[in-house]
Amino acid sequence: MSSSGQIERWVRAFRAFGKEGLRRKQKNRVYSVQFKLDVLHFMKQTGAPYQDTAIEFKMHDPTLIADWKRAFLAKGAGGLRTKGRPPWRKKQKRTRPHPTGRCPVKNNWNGKTNCFA
Repeated sequence: MSSSGQIERWVRAFRAFGKEGLRRKQKNRVYSVQFKLDVLHFMKQTGAPYQDTAIEFKMHDPTLIADWKRAFLAKGAGGLRTKGRPPWRKKQKRTRPHPTGRCPVKNNWNGKTNCFA
């Protein structure tokens, strides 16, 4: 390691949360926009560093707060909205009839008719 800063963060996390503060989290937690604003407001009002703010709000990763601050300064409160993919949904099957109105082709391997043009 190039600096002792990371070790100091580990020590502070251990003091605040015990062994749990040193474990990597397997599941990402989703924070609301209001929670993020509360965290940033606390930082601004108290002048607390990222690590102290993370401990105050029982967060294990102070770099999240830095990301939130950067997003807030760039885009305002809208930049704090949760990102990610929309929920997955099944595609609906196409049910377009053959132009002649009847199904001329029958698949031999499964016995189903193929009515798409």
